[in-house]
Amino acid sequence: MEFRLEYFPAGSLANEVLFYAVMVSFHQGRLVCVRNKERISWEFPAGRREQGEGIHECASRELVEETGALDYDLSPAFEYAVVRQGIRTYGAVFLVEIHEFGELPDFEIAEVKLFDQLPASLTYAEIQTQLLKKTLKMFGLTWPIQKSNS
Repeated sequence: MEFRLEYFPAGSLANEVLFYAVMVSFHQGRLVCVRNKERISWEFPAGRREQGEGIHECASRELVEETGALDYDLSPAFEYAVVRQGIRTYGAVFLVEIHEFGELPDFEIAEVKLFDQLPASLTYAEIQTQLLKKTLKMFGLTWPIQKSNS
């Protein structure tokens, strides 16, 4: 399905329109991806903002629920819109450095894995790749973007 991404500075959109929080997460230089129990593909930790919740709170909650992170640094990167068939869905992207993992909560995530390259099987490959590239550029970071065989 055709889509377009639009980018906005962090904090520029009203919290109420931000539907998703996406965490581009690293641990010791390796990309952190999660596998939902209902899928075989990998994705960045992410989730929907709950009613009355701030997007930063959403990002922290989802990160813990999906990775078991105990100690981490969470930095706002940017906000975005995915535009499909003229409909915009808004979200916020955060750069995360996870220092310590705890036990993975028994929610929707089956597995957390660290990658040296993008996994070959990404749930939202086109969107996630663009969000990763934009995040790395914003923070002046480099990381291998090519896909692995995992």
